Amino acid sequence: MASSENTRAAKASAAHSACALAAAPCTGSLEEDECDDLERVLAADGCLDAGYKLVQRFRVALHELDVPAVKQWLLDAAASDLKPFSRLAAGMTDDLEAISNAFRYPSSTGPVEGHITRVKTVS
Repeated sequence: MASSENTRAAKASAAHSACALAAAPCTGSLEEDECDDLERVLAADGCLDAGYKLVQRFRVALHELDVPAVKQWLLDAAASDLKPFSRLAAGMTDDLEAISNAFRYPSSTGPVEGHITRVKTVS
């Protein structure tokens, strides 16, 4: 039984490491050997490669506050066979106007919404 738990823990640790590598862009934040490992893992798994590319495109679109790029990303993510991305895209598409406004305007109603939620909870 303990061996089975150790095996599961080792697999979970390996998956966590792979996810951490997949979330990091290869330029700048990874060492050369980590980039090599990332490229090897991505080459071996088409789904992971597709997910990595979607994550990196999303990171760039958010960093640049590029609304057209986010809209295109939502279309591509929704059309992908990767369920977590397609579900995220569906939810974000429902809130696309709010996302676009958050990119375009410097102020937010977030603090006000927080107060309204707190008042509703107390009531």
